[in-house]
Amino acid sequence: MKNFIYLIAFYLLYTGCSKNEVQVALDYAGTNRAELEKVLAYYKDPKDSLKLRAACFLIANMPYHGYLWSERQEMYRKKIAAGGRVLGRGILRKFWEESQMPDEQEFVLDAHSLTSDFLIRNIESAFRVWELSPWREKVDYNTFCHYILPYRLADEPLSISWRDSLNLHFSPIIEKETDMQRAFVLISKYVNKKMSQSSVACPHVMDILSLNKYGYGFARSIFAFRKCFARSWYTGCI
Repeated sequence: MKNFIYLIAFYLLYTGCSKNEVQVALDYAGTNRAELEKVLAYYKDPKDSLKLRAACFLIANMPYHGYLWSERQEMYRKKIAAGGRVLGRGILRKFWEESQMPDEQEFVLDAHSLTSDFLIRNIESAFRVWELSPWREKVDYNTFCHYILPYRLADEPLSISWRDSLNLHFSPIIEKETDMQRAFVLISKYVNKKMSQSSVACPHVMDILSLNKYGYGFARSIFAFRKCFARSWYTGCI
């Protein structure tokens, strides 16, 4: 990036980001720094000042966040993605047993691994839902950044385009609802009906789209699914 100093000055001018926080995150990214800088450069046009501020918010809060992952989990995830529409416990147990790869988990840091494509897709998707939401005026930009914009809930593995996938898949549930609180109630009822708390063969937290496909898991996985489902429709708990 030839003129990164100018870019830093630009986003500080148009946003409330702290230079130190963003700079620390960029330094922390190491060899992945270029991917994060691509996101800032993508939103350098003044008309994208809110999205640039959102990019700064995500990057500034990125250090130390990540998820646990193993080669066996990755093979298991691929089997789920390629599997049929109905995946019972027996099939999932078979998938896990067939995934004969090392299961030594490593902590994958977001700052070291997330691509510019992933972050830009997340920002664009979050803004698209926000701009089209019938209750947009009831939630300010600061609340949007804290409750809707984030690409993860806690330490779950990530799925690219999870927000768009959930939004599209479940659109019939609340697409005609105009009240945010009623929409969230509908979401909660649906998730309670769709998802069941149960042990699964894989002892690890899986990504949201895998969880959506097989429909049950640990309590914290179901909680994460409910929150991500709400984020995909801009109905976060306000």
